[in-house]
Amino acid sequence: MRVSIRHGARGERGATIVITALCLFALIGFTSLTVDVAMLHVYKQKHVNGCDSAALAAAQEMLVQLRNGVDLTTAQESYAKPEAQLLAGRNGLPSAMPADWPSSDGIRVTFPSANRVKVESIEHVPLAFARVFGLATKPVGAATVAGFAVVNGVHGGSGGGSDGIRPFGVDDRSDFQYGQVYPLVMGPPPTQDPSLPAGNFYPLALNEGRGGRNYYDAVAYGSDLDWHVGDMVTTEPGEMSWPQVVNRLNDLVRQAERDPTYSQQTIADATLDNPRVILVPVVRWASTDGDYLTKNGRGQVQIVGFAAFWIDSAPKPTGKQEPQILGTFLKYVDVPNGSYDPSYPSPSSDYGLYDPVIVE
Repeated sequence: MRVSIRHGARGERGATIVITALCLFALIGFTSLTVDVAMLHVYKQKHVNGCDSAALAAAQEMLVQLRNGVDLTTAQESYAKPEAQLLAGRNGLPSAMPADWPSSDGIRVTFPSANRVKVESIEHVPLAFARVFGLATKPVGAATVAGFAVVNGVHGGSGGGSDGIRPFGVDDRSDFQYGQVYPLVMGPPPTQDPSLPAGNFYPLALNEGRGGRNYYDAVAYGSDLDWHVGDMVTTEPGEMSWPQVVNRLNDLVRQAERDPTYSQQTIADATLDNPRVILVPVVRWASTDGDYLTKNGRGQVQIVGFAAFWIDSAPKPTGKQEPQILGTFLKYVDVPNGSYDPSYPSPSSDYGLYDPVIVE
């Protein structure tokens, strides 16, 4: 009996050792898989971020070159693709564009349409512990399509340059052409636009409150409020003390002329922070039902877009020699205080301000 009992104890101890070993092996296996899965997740996020950055940068670069007069194919192949490679590399992705992609690590840049860029990435990540189960590598990648949307909102600012929109309601009936000159605000009669009811000269009340002080501040510094397409804005009656308006715009022109950063800029290369470059709302002065404007100069108009203009020349304070303020229509990509928000209406037309966006 003693021998039999002793033999049974040995058997139980042996079975326990085997079960423990199997459990440890399974535990190590699951732990190893967890480590590999966590590592793959980190790589996946890196590829998502990298593709997002590369696609947005490529879309922006393509649009910049198109604005500069480069043809579409050259803008895509010679500018957008290298920009995508550069940003992919900066974000830690393999930035080569191999012919045998996706068999080899790297990215692929394609153009689904004239205003969209697609960046795809692939990287075969070596696994640390899953090799035990015969898995040496795992392909990880991402794909992003980016494009550019016309800006439908501009944030308010508190000073200088292009901070906030200026209180000039540019007529949406204008045929906007890059580099062409348009009236931004009308001077005293007889220069008033004959298509507008009496008392309207394009001035708008863009800040909280009405009257001259608020209007002149908006001329000098831009509106301190956020505005979007679809917003209704109140018009200001009359020419709002023409010399005051002219003096504030003259100040902007002089700021640019005295600053070596901006004094040599022209409409071809002017940056958005140049004081002579201003953002303005494009408004619908006339509607089919005729309800927007009143004949006393105080009414409501609807914002249908936003545009950038170069103050064409320093107006004369008297208004006699320069009875209207003229601006040259410009185009810009990636407006710092402008954006496209799908929760607001899209602009009624392409007014030249663009926001690079991720499409999918």
